[in-house]
Amino acid sequence: MLDSDGRPAPTDRQDPAGRRLKILHLILMLGETNGQYNEHCLPLIGERDLSISTYFVPRLTPPPEITMFAGDGTLMGFFRSLRRALDADDYDVIHAHAPQSGVLLLLAVLARRRSRRLRRSLVYTVQDSFYDYRLRDKALMVLPLVTFHRVIFCSGSAYDSLPWALKRLVRDRWRVVQNGADIDRVDRAIAAAPVDEQDGPFTVLSVGRLDVVKDPFAMLDAFARRTASRCEASSPEKRCSSRVRRPTSSSPPRTARVCRWPSWKRWLLDARSSCPTSRPTESSPTTPGSSHSSGRATPKGSRGRSGATERCRPTSDARSVAGAERT
Repeated sequence: MLDSDGRPAPTDRQDPAGRRLKILHLILMLGETNGQYNEHCLPLIGERDLSISTYFVPRLTPPPEITMFAGDGTLMGFFRSLRRALDADDYDVIHAHAPQSGVLLLLAVLARRRSRRLRRSLVYTVQDSFYDYRLRDKALMVLPLVTFHRVIFCSGSAYDSLPWALKRLVRDRWRVVQNGADIDRVDRAIAAAPVDEQDGPFTVLSVGRLDVVKDPFAMLDAFARRTASRCEASSPEKRCSSRVRRPTSSSPPRTARVCRWPSWKRWLLDARSSCPTSRPTESSPTTPGSSHSSGRATPKGSRGRSGATERCRPTSDARSVAGAERT
């Protein structure tokens, strides 16, 4: 029995609590730092029937609850893996997260007999502001924006960055789903870390590319203020600040020489605070920063480690960041 949209309708033989959504994610490269895997798959294990189709050979093995259809890094290999995935089940949502995967998915769907029904399940997510994409990706993005059943923007600013002509083509098929942070996941990582009660220098972890939009110099200026006030001439952040050259508005910052960083896991576990400094041109409309999202979505920069709501501080404000670092 089919519902009004042509999808299978729940029956009495199914779970009384409701049928779980079947979702197929298209991911180009599946690895530990992949945002689609960390944000849309891992937190929803047990709540959704999840499948992943990749273009490249995966760099990890997902949990057994996630069905994997791995590509081999070639165009034909990707189409074979996607065909196996589409033959394996009838999905409620087929989710593409990149312009390349969106175009390839559309081509694969149009080549099938039931393409019209499959197109009702197509969802495309715009992960960033339009002007941050390369020219090639902007051109590729037009197809999923025009043809997919639903277009998701990760923030209001991402939708606002879309050119007027593309907004007209998207019409009313768009929705905004805010980026969020999985606070429980952060708390679990902190709770598992060894606690060092000794007073002294602390380790700082910065998550994000060295780019003007991430504004790493606000953090460095904040460290300089703290260093000057406490006269800590041997502070490690002062040495790091001498290694970074402030760029012009048209060029990204570059390190003057290569720094040898410790294991990222140890840096993450040693972290005791988070101070977002990104400029509001990224995907988050409030206080941008790097985070993971889950079913319990929390706007970026709006919650502290304890989960209490905090007032968003202005970006690029070294004084505010220095004050946050004191706490």
